[in-house]
Amino acid sequence: MHRMKIYLPGLCLILLAGCVSTGRFQAKSDQAKRFKAEAAALQAQLTTLTAERDSLLALVGKWEMEHAALLSANQTLQSAMEADKTEKDALILQLTNDRQNLEERLAALEAEYATLRMQIERVKEEDDRRLAELQDTYEDLLMGFQEEIALGQIAIDSLARKLQVHIMDQVLFLSGEAVVRKTGQKILDRVAEVFNNTRGQRMIVEGHTDNVPIGEKLRDRYPTNWELSTTRATNVARYLIEQRGVDPILVSVGGYGEYKPIADNTTPEGRKRNRRIEIILMPIGD
Repeated sequence: MHRMKIYLPGLCLILLAGCVSTGRFQAKSDQAKRFKAEAAALQAQLTTLTAERDSLLALVGKWEMEHAALLSANQTLQSAMEADKTEKDALILQLTNDRQNLEERLAALEAEYATLRMQIERVKEEDDRRLAELQDTYEDLLMGFQEEIALGQIAIDSLARKLQVHIMDQVLFLSGEAVVRKTGQKILDRVAEVFNNTRGQRMIVEGHTDNVPIGEKLRDRYPTNWELSTTRATNVARYLIEQRGVDPILVSVGGYGEYKPIADNTTPEGRKRNRRIEIILMPIGD
């Protein structure tokens, strides 16, 4: 007697959550359903064939030719199932490799993320330190210029990430001049002392005027208020650098003439406030 052997394929469904794209996942899911339906059909067929086999064993002599035919049919079916099994094994191997690659990529991304987080923390710590130092600079300037602030000669503003030191022009210069006078030098000496005791800050020196045109006597030297404001700002910066040792790499200069007023130019008091030098301190990198 011959016994027929039919091998049912194992159905494997591997879900790679978060790793395989939605479309690809759906395709694999549909394929798995087809395999399951095929297995059910084959199981039903196996039951039928088993019943027929029992009957044929009892009538082996009479039905020998039919039995041989069934054996041949069974062999064909088995070959087909083996081919399906080979295809499924290849698919499982591909999915396994894809999962391994994705896991390796995920590990690399997690390492990169950890590195970036550390860098961000270091940058934040450095930024917090610079802002704290800027606040210390502000307090030092307030303490150092109490008298001048009270007299209205200097104003100091603390903004989000910078300090502005407004110095009235009469403190630094004679009328129509751009050379820093002795009283102005003393003011700048104290500014330089505070600045030189800081780390991680830079300085912008800005010149500003009111909107009164340059008089005829000064037009040869300063055709407009732009030239006067720029020359005054440059001379202040040069004094801080050449006489007080401020690092020139940390200093920049700008002249804005009458175009950035802080008060109304229609009144004498407003024009007086607009004629000023502004020294702006802020963290390097801002």
